[in-house]
Amino acid sequence: MNAVIPWIFLFLLAIFPVSGTIALRNIVILVLMLLMIWYCVFSKVESRKQKTKFLADISWPIILWVVLLLVFPLWAHEGREAWKNLGGQWLESLLVGFIGYAVYRCMGNRGPGLLALAVASSAPLFIHLILCIAAVLGLLDAGFYAEPSLATVWSSLLNPGGYSQNPHLGIHELMLGFRGVEPMHGNLGYPACQAICLYVAAYVMALREKGTNVQLISVGGSALCLLSILIAQSRGALLYAIAMMAIGYFIYRFQVRQEHEVVHISKLSFRAKAIVSICALLMAAVGFQYVRHDKRWFYMLDSVESGFLITDPINVLCNGMDVETEAGIRSRLMHLGPEHVHAVIAGMNSDGGRVLILRGGFQLMLENPAGLDGSRHSYQKLIKERCGHEPVMQFAHTHNAWIDLALALGWIGALIFANMMLFFVRIGWKHLHSKSVNGWAVALTLVSLFWILRGFADSVYREHYLQMQLMLLMYVYAHLIAVWETDETTLIGVDKKRAVITE
Repeated sequence: MNAVIPWIFLFLLAIFPVSGTIALRNIVILVLMLLMIWYCVFSKVESRKQKTKFLADISWPIILWVVLLLVFPLWAHEGREAWKNLGGQWLESLLVGFIGYAVYRCMGNRGPGLLALAVASSAPLFIHLILCIAAVLGLLDAGFYAEPSLATVWSSLLNPGGYSQNPHLGIHELMLGFRGVEPMHGNLGYPACQAICLYVAAYVMALREKGTNVQLISVGGSALCLLSILIAQSRGALLYAIAMMAIGYFIYRFQVRQEHEVVHISKLSFRAKAIVSICALLMAAVGFQYVRHDKRWFYMLDSVESGFLITDPINVLCNGMDVETEAGIRSRLMHLGPEHVHAVIAGMNSDGGRVLILRGGFQLMLENPAGLDGSRHSYQKLIKERCGHEPVMQFAHTHNAWIDLALALGWIGALIFANMMLFFVRIGWKHLHSKSVNGWAVALTLVSLFWILRGFADSVYREHYLQMQLMLLMYVYAHLIAVWETDETTLIGVDKKRAVITE
């Protein structure tokens, strides 16, 4: 059983963001949950004292988040709906977080390492890239393009006789935003950035241990993740991926490396240098093609600026943009040409609209400090109530996880969740100087920091996204704390021996 648990854990981490896997995810979660409960209750490997410590090691910011979710329905504006959501998405996220924590306490160092976690997080990107190759070779039929899903992929592959009649996509068509089975680029962008954080952490650990193969796999894996989000035209993912790699370099350069030996790039083999150089050149070429074919980059700033210039965002969300407002935008941008102006006006349903929804959601958050019902639909309910009718500009959420969280659980809910996420950052940062755990410390710091920052640009603290975050963070946290305590015990023992010798 111990040999199977890590593979089930990695499989669950891999399929969290993949569309069409809800039933499979729930089955795997149930299996892992039963295995962890069996371990906690019936395992004879650990003593009762150790099992008590198993729960006692969970720090108060995590416990406070659990308590908040359990008691929020007592004062929620819509209590009945709040209880439903507690038994649904919130309870599921807590159970999956417990699984992440329990898997390490069950497996210890036999559990998945950083590189395995990174590769598992990359699985949706690898699936996407494989489907890109299949699309170029004509292995995907018209049924797939009409309704992209794992089922239609499978039916395409089972019909080899139709390969000659199937569409054969070229590089240009791929770069227009081919996403495989994913309807949203976020399903590729979120796991890509999480995987890159883990690859960076694995790379840092490999630098200390002089593991050239791990370094190469980390660089190659990161390059494939970047390639996938470039093809899928996920601008946010690209910007966040670059930012996390830059932060990872800063952490290594100014925190980790100060305490340990310096490993220069010149010490890498010729093969490693060649692979890194080729990856860099390929990514630069693909990046150029991506920007050249994605016109959104050229009017994004003007769309964002126009969203900030509108004086009453909630009125525009409710009733649409009036003639006077549109005329003002056209007048301000008329020197850029009619095509550019038209693109900016159309962008009010994308980039400019995100600014409007951000401002409108913030206003609703200020007006509803206690939250609503804990549901993912809190914004839709509140904006409809404020408009008095269905809003003209329809958005499922505010594209800001912190505002969505505050609308659902109130200001106190958002603050307690922020405290828990910042706690993970603090714990990771605190242990960066520990030689035996610095790779895991880098992972906890980068992954938690990424999800904190990503929350300002999209609604990611809900359902399977939140489950994916908490399972991974709790696993890395448990690993970090356990190894750190072992190191402290060892150091105390050494100090005692030294004291005896001195006496």
